[in-house]
Amino acid sequence: MQNKQTPFWLFTMALLFALTLPVLVQDGMFQDGMLYAGIAKNLAEDRGSFWALHFSPSLFNIFNGHPPLAFGIQALFFKILGNSIYTERVYSFFTFCITLVLISFLWKRLFAGNKVIQCISWLPCLLWGITPLVFWSYSNNMLENTMGVFTLLACLFILESRNKKRSLFFIIAAGGFIFLGTLCKGLPALFPIAMPVLIGIANRNPSVLKNIFHSILLLATVVVLYALIFTYEPARISIMSYVNNQILPSINDGNATVDSRLFILLRLIAELAVPLTILLLVWFYSKQKKSTLYFDKEILKSAQLFFLIGLSASLPIMITLKQSGYYLVPSFPYFAIGFACLLSPLAIQTMKQISVSYSTYRNATFITVFLLLAVLLFSALQIGKTVRDKDMLHDVHLIGEKVAPYTIVSATYRIATDWSFHEYLTRNFDICLADKIRPEYEFFIEENADSIPNLIKTERVNIPTKKYNLYKIIK
Repeated sequence: MQNKQTPFWLFTMALLFALTLPVLVQDGMFQDGMLYAGIAKNLAEDRGSFWALHFSPSLFNIFNGHPPLAFGIQALFFKILGNSIYTERVYSFFTFCITLVLISFLWKRLFAGNKVIQCISWLPCLLWGITPLVFWSYSNNMLENTMGVFTLLACLFILESRNKKRSLFFIIAAGGFIFLGTLCKGLPALFPIAMPVLIGIANRNPSVLKNIFHSILLLATVVVLYALIFTYEPARISIMSYVNNQILPSINDGNATVDSRLFILLRLIAELAVPLTILLLVWFYSKQKKSTLYFDKEILKSAQLFFLIGLSASLPIMITLKQSGYYLVPSFPYFAIGFACLLSPLAIQTMKQISVSYSTYRNATFITVFLLLAVLLFSALQIGKTVRDKDMLHDVHLIGEKVAPYTIVSATYRIATDWSFHEYLTRNFDICLADKIRPEYEFFIEENADSIPNLIKTERVNIPTKKYNLYKIIK
């Protein structure tokens, strides 16, 4: 049966790449991802430091919106690959591929004693990759991508600690990965701490004290590591600035982005609609055929465990009114594994019923290879195109040709606070905007000539912009 999996893996890769790559390779990105790329680029160019991140003189001169690790890792890619819009895209795709590998490893470790189920490790990967927020997040360079790698490693090591002589080593190592996850996105990365207790719940394990001890040890590892880095003053200042400016206001609903705490729960249900629908259709089909799928205790316990882990990674978001759908991204691998557990009997049963000759296997492999190559070719053809903010990016590139790097350009307040426009200029050309007029400023940007202040004289720069007008200030 193991030899039959290649076409399924190839189909899975073709579908997931089709959902991600064509968008990822094009110009244009969600403003948060553009901001993160700009900070990482600056860090690679020694503007700012690991504990004092920098975006631009007028926007986040000292950035304390998130911890620094994800930016530091991405900065290494800028060091190696140079300053290109594709650098952050290569990095984002890298985290995508690493996450795929870790989901497969987690699945194989989960069913270490069941070679038949191990063979279908493509199934949880497929269910994960077709989640809309997943391919959106990895197309937009979100911090959750990096955090998710570390939390998956933590969960893998916790699972590896079961029935191992060196269980404490694996638990402490998992605590280290949780710590690294918090250095990417803060408190949301703490959810693997609950995993030992959740394993006990799912397995009806009577050794409650051992599970609680492992969770306490995970937490203690994180606390000790933070205590160590707090001895370094720049690290302490950076983290406390993040806590005071982000965590505490969010807990107190000072940074609210939604009206209801139920928002994230409803979004979770919407995102899981596809695997849930597939599961219901399978159940309905089996009822119609008057056949029952056999679920052994191992499968049911595993499904319960990973649904619980997924909930531990998503429901705590309800504590605050600062919510966005993409906050759920690190939880989706666990829901995917949970649904894959429940669908695995059907997948295995179906494969056993399929009589595969060598010629059929060869043809299936050939077709899926062709699909994968077609996806890669189509994605390559999208390079140089624009996926979003087309007119804005058109003007950004024209302005970038006329204005020297590291220039502060005056603009109206509305334009200076148009974060996408501001971030495109800074990320691509190191041009930043200010809503003030100063004698040293050389240029002014506006959308409507009526918005030019009377106190300055300007001369329009003759470039074929579509939305924004660039003016040279006459001194």
